[in-house]
Order: sequence, then C-alpha cells, then structure tokens
Amino acid sequence: MVLHTDIEEEIVVWLNEMAHRGFGHTKPKSQESIKLYLDSNGRTTQRPNNAADKIWYRLFRKGHPDIVLRKPQKLGKSRDLIIEAMVADWFQEMKATICSIDPSILLDPTRIYSADEVGFSLDAQTGKVLARSESRFIYQVAQDHRTMIIVFISCSAAAHFSHPTQFRRFTPLDLFKQRMVAN
Repeated sequence: MVLHTDIEEEIVVWLNEMAHRGFGHTKPKSQESIKLYLDSNGRTTQRPNNAADKIWYRLFRKGHPDIVLRKPQKLGKSRDLIIEAMVADWFQEMKATICSIDPSILLDPTRIYSADEVGFSLDAQTGKVLARSESRFIYQVAQDHRTMIIVFISCSAAAHFSHPTQFRRFTPLDLFKQRMVAN
C-alpha cells in the first residue's frame, strides 16, 4: 500500500458509495479525485506531488482485489427518480380504475395483456468504472437526451400477439408517464 490503511479504506468506501449512487469513477477520474482528496486534507504520499499515478493505481488495485473495473449500464436521471412505490401505486390505481369500469375485464384472458419494451441505445457507451466486484448492478447517471430505438410488444393471456411498435427519441420518464398516466 502506498497510503495508510485507514486512508485507503476511506477511498474504498468512497469509490463504492459513488458507484452505488450512479457516479462511478473511471481510472483517470479516480486518480484525479484521489489527488484532490489528498491535497485538500493535507495528506501526503511517497509519490511526487501526491500524484495518484499509474504505479499508485496498480498498487492500489493490487491491495484491493475486490475493487474492479466494471462496465456500467447508463441510467437516465429521470429513470433514476422512479421508485418501486410509484410503480406499485400505479398498479393499485389501475386495478381500481378497471374494476370501477367493469370488474369482468380482469377475468377475461382475451382482455388481459402483458407488454414489454426493449430499448437499443444509439449513443456511445460509458467507460468502465471502479466498483466492488460482487456488485450486482452498476449504473452511470447520464443525460436523458439520448437517442434510442424502443420496440414495444404485447401478448394477451389468450396468446394473441400484437404487432411490434417502434418509438424513437423518448426518455424513460417520458415513456413511463405516457404509458401509465394516459391509461
């Protein structure tokens, strides 16, 4: 280790927290941030100018094999704001609305559809970020203004498939509002 154990543990906790919140650091960004952290806290290293250079980075990674470079999935800020409770509330509200119109709808398999969409991003991918190796999902919060093609398909409980529909240039929150609120 190049730094004291307690300082490196602080850095490990910080890197994991940043990755968990969707702000994972690439190798150059982590080196820059660590140098700023050391300089602003009056800490010194054996490296010239407190630089978190290639040698420091290699030794840090060797000393912390649980921190690896991972490929994050882009997650738009608006999609990050949708929480599980919002989706559960929507389903409860939708069920109540359907039952108030005609409760038999939910008993007829030709009137019950399951739908899903697949999005294909046309934007460049983000670089790899440092995160814990056993982290299940790694996200990188990105701009919502991305170009993507979305294919929407649905099937009834009676095995009737609809024709696929294609959408372009929608953000996940726009799609959520459009599909959920309009119904």
